[in-house]
Amino acid sequence: MINNILTLDVLICTINKRIEDLKDFKFIYNKNVNYIISYQCTINKTSNMFDVLKYLNTIKNVQVVEHNSVGLSKNRNLAIKHAKSDICLFCDDDIILRDNFYDIIIEEYNNIDNADLIAFRLNEKENKKLFRKYNNFNEKYKKFTSFTRAQVCSPEITFNRKRFPDLKFNENFGLGSKVTGGEEAILINNMLKMKKNIFHSKKVIGLLNDVTHSGNRRNKEYLYSLGITFTCVHKYFAIVHILKFILGEIIRQRRVIHPLMYLKPILSGHIRCCIDKCKVC
Repeated sequence: MINNILTLDVLICTINKRIEDLKDFKFIYNKNVNYIISYQCTINKTSNMFDVLKYLNTIKNVQVVEHNSVGLSKNRNLAIKHAKSDICLFCDDDIILRDNFYDIIIEEYNNIDNADLIAFRLNEKENKKLFRKYNNFNEKYKKFTSFTRAQVCSPEITFNRKRFPDLKFNENFGLGSKVTGGEEAILINNMLKMKKNIFHSKKVIGLLNDVTHSGNRRNKEYLYSLGITFTCVHKYFAIVHILKFILGEIIRQRRVIHPLMYLKPILSGHIRCCIDKCKVC
């Protein structure tokens, strides 16, 4: 039951031809929900792209903001600038929101009245299982600390715009940027430094269409960016977390892998970040 009626902006970031995916996006109407589509377009539009944009502009409570900037984090920051509601949800173009996603999110913010950010959960579309392994805890929700921080991905993230209007992604991180990943970890780390209240909820708000969303863990570019991210977040303890990650991958794959497959690109990112004195952070 929702006690305090709050408004919600769903921030959808997309780029170039991926705008066509939004013709099948499930825009769930609610008078307290608005959808802001931040559309990076750096190519000549096809007739299909024009048709989708025309269709999107006919949907009630949907706003399309078009620009030619580069980088996913920059795209998200531009979406935030156009937000006007109490709560914001980052939603990718491959997410299927649950019919009652608004009720789930607002109920949690009513239950946790000091929350600046709440991370929810996602299921995989095909088998309805959790999209990934989440931290296990007994409570309905758990507060993040420097010691109990957890991995999050952007479509799990909601934040209270009224309490934290200056939320911003580091534009050096994310697809299309200097470091092709790690933007969520950097965001959470920066918020913890500012003593913001961050919580993880057990509730599921949607399904993930693309199960490769979290990235290819053997991709050298991904591993290189991971080395930089670990260094920015954990500083002197980065090596411990790098070794922990490799051990976790061995356990996850249930077979012995050659550590150098992971260690070399991650260490390259770690060393580069140390040489640059973490300027990218």
